[in-house]
Amino acid sequence: MVIKKWAKTHGINEAKDGTLSSYALTLMTIHFLQCGCKPPVLPSLQQMFPDFFSDDGNVQDLMKLDVQKFFQERNISRSQNVESLGELLLGFFQYFSNTFSWSSSVISVRLGRVYSTEFGVLPKNKYIYIEEPFDSNNVAKTVYNSENFNKIKMKISLAANKLRVSPSLKSII
Repeated sequence: MVIKKWAKTHGINEAKDGTLSSYALTLMTIHFLQCGCKPPVLPSLQQMFPDFFSDDGNVQDLMKLDVQKFFQERNISRSQNVESLGELLLGFFQYFSNTFSWSSSVISVRLGRVYSTEFGVLPKNKYIYIEEPFDSNNVAKTVYNSENFNKIKMKISLAANKLRVSPSLKSII
């Protein structure tokens, strides 16, 4: 919710205006929690349980799922990550401003990792590629011009810098 509020405050959470949708921001957050922090906070359930979380799975089955029981029966333990929410928030912005390669990487929460695009470069007019976990489409396809892409990157970098100097939500929202 904080990431969405931050993005909305900075005018980069409106797919119709060529920026990121709430869904894209959610997948970016999940991706960070899978790949951007050590140890990871979240696993890729599709990788761990491909039969249960398959592309052709029935969503109704997931809605009936007793999550606590599911995790207990499969001996899935809690993450060993001990970072605070504030540290994770700063980590999110640092990861996407300093570590993540926007020009050649695809975010995949389905795989729980990034993968390189073919030939190491995103297709023309595709500045951000966030894989939809169930059909592999790009949920960030609305970011189709360099001006909006650069604005998004600048806002992420600015948030990382502000949080390093003044670790307060007020500094970014």
